[in-house]
Amino acid sequence: EMRDSLMASEADVTDVDASVPFPQYMEYSYSLFTNAMRTSTEGYISRTYVAWKFLLILLVEKLPQHPKFKLRGATADPATEKLRVWVKAASKYAFEQLEAVVKQMDQEEGR
Repeated sequence: EMRDSLMASEADVTDVDASVPFPQYMEYSYSLFTNAMRTSTEGYISRTYVAWKFLLILLVEKLPQHPKFKLRGATADPATEKLRVWVKAASKYAFEQLEAVVKQMDQEEGR
């Protein structure tokens, strides 16, 4: 399937390293989000698929592994709480965008 080959051709999303400050992962996440938005507006369907998928893997699977992300309530600083809110909203938006891209790819493939 085309989508599997697209993802296989891209670098894997690396695991989160606890020694890397959480804000650096967030800056990277913002960058990926911006890239996905750009490829979407430029009409690059395959790049857009990979960009949203890559971002979702980072936000949903990888970032929650960071010790700072796991802190909640009184043990979490306000900046981390704010970032966690952004991760939730960005994940929802990215998933919606990915669904739209998959629908478009299905139409182009005649499914």
